[in-house]
Amino acid sequence: MKKEIVKKIFNCFYSETEIKNIEIIPKNKFENGKWVTDNPAVFLKIKKKGNVDIVVCHEMSETLTKFTGCEFDVSFDFVSYFN
Repeated sequence: MKKEIVKKIFNCFYSETEIKNIEIIPKNKFENGKWVTDNPAVFLKIKKKGNVDIVVCHEMSETLTKFTGCEFDVSFDFVSYFN
């Protein structure tokens, strides 16, 4: 999955939230005695106005994971909150 696609999908759901960083990590799984390519893991750091807590980030992660089939982990960028 490419970063541009991640941005488009994310903006469809959460247009009021800014992505600060995207990291896409390829994954493999062991299936029938062989290692095969699996869907990647996507890690997002976000900046959002208003209240953001771990529950909000978890709900975003779950929604994106269910929608795409890729593992998403959304976390709040606390450093950017103060900038």
